[in-house]
Amino acid sequence: MAEKVKSPAFKDDLEDKGEKEEKEEEQEKRLKRMHSMLSHLTRRPFYAGNLDLAPDNLARWLDACDNSVHLAAAWLRASTVERKELDIGAINDPTYTPPIALSKHFGGGICGVDRQGSPVYFVLFGLTDMQGIVQSCTTDQILAYWAFQFETMIKRLKVNQDHKKTPKNQKAVGLLAASSSRSNKQAASQQQASSNQAASSRSKQASRRSASRMKQQQQAASKQASSSRSNKQAEGAQAE
Repeated sequence: MAEKVKSPAFKDDLEDKGEKEEKEEEQEKRLKRMHSMLSHLTRRPFYAGNLDLAPDNLARWLDACDNSVHLAAAWLRASTVERKELDIGAINDPTYTPPIALSKHFGGGICGVDRQGSPVYFVLFGLTDMQGIVQSCTTDQILAYWAFQFETMIKRLKVNQDHKKTPKNQKAVGLLAASSSRSNKQAASQQQASSNQAASSRSKQASRRSASRMKQQQQAASKQASSSRSNKQAEGAQAE
């Protein structure tokens, strides 16, 4: 009985399956190493309940650090400290209310999703009174509001993935920054005024340097003339 010949496509499928299984095994080893490096921290009160060692979270940090276990562990630990200091738990609480200066006067937020289901974050820098916001809010309040915005985007990604609106490996968040034409004109006007002021300042400095050189030349000529007269008087006295 003749032996069936396997097609090249079938061999390619087997090779791809083997590579996929090998990558999954390597990823599983990295996840175990990273978990063992950080698991002892959960016994400390500071990290207890705050350090997320779920496989999905560890895989996210490994992906961000190009599969470097030590770097991913260090970044996750630093992120946990930062989230604790910013009190992200309170920010994620439904009762969190951002300051009015930020919620009403900050020109930005999530305006929808793109075709892939990723959140689109739109920032209207031209319509945002940053100076007024800084004067009305503390630095901690501004940082907390930004953290609230990003936490909202992460939640939106998770919801989309749970409802299969977004692929499981989807990590992108669209960011659009826009400025108004008025702010552009003001910036151009300020830039032109600054250029004119700088040119005027350079012209004045050049004029002062030129006047200073002329004065030095006149002083040098006067000294030379005085020295010449003194020499002639000395020569006349010697002749007598």
